[in-house]
Amino acid sequence: MLSPAAIDTLAATAPVLRRTITDTILDLIADPEPIGARPYGSIPSAMEITTDTYRIVYTHGPDHVSVWIIQPNT
Repeated sequence: MLSPAAIDTLAATAPVLRRTITDTILDLIADPEPIGARPYGSIPSAMEITTDTYRIVYTHGPDHVSVWIIQPNT
């Protein structure tokens, strides 16, 4: 699930970067805490992934991954 702001940001992102971000989000379904993800603030189950090209903030639970923030670094 993506927040409305995350959907808008993703739609405005260049196609190659959009695909990379989308692949990362889809991978979170199988592994919601991949190597490189770190806790975000003191919010339970909130994680942040930061790379050279983008940043994603999300929460996860047994039945969901919810992306709040997508921030491309272009």
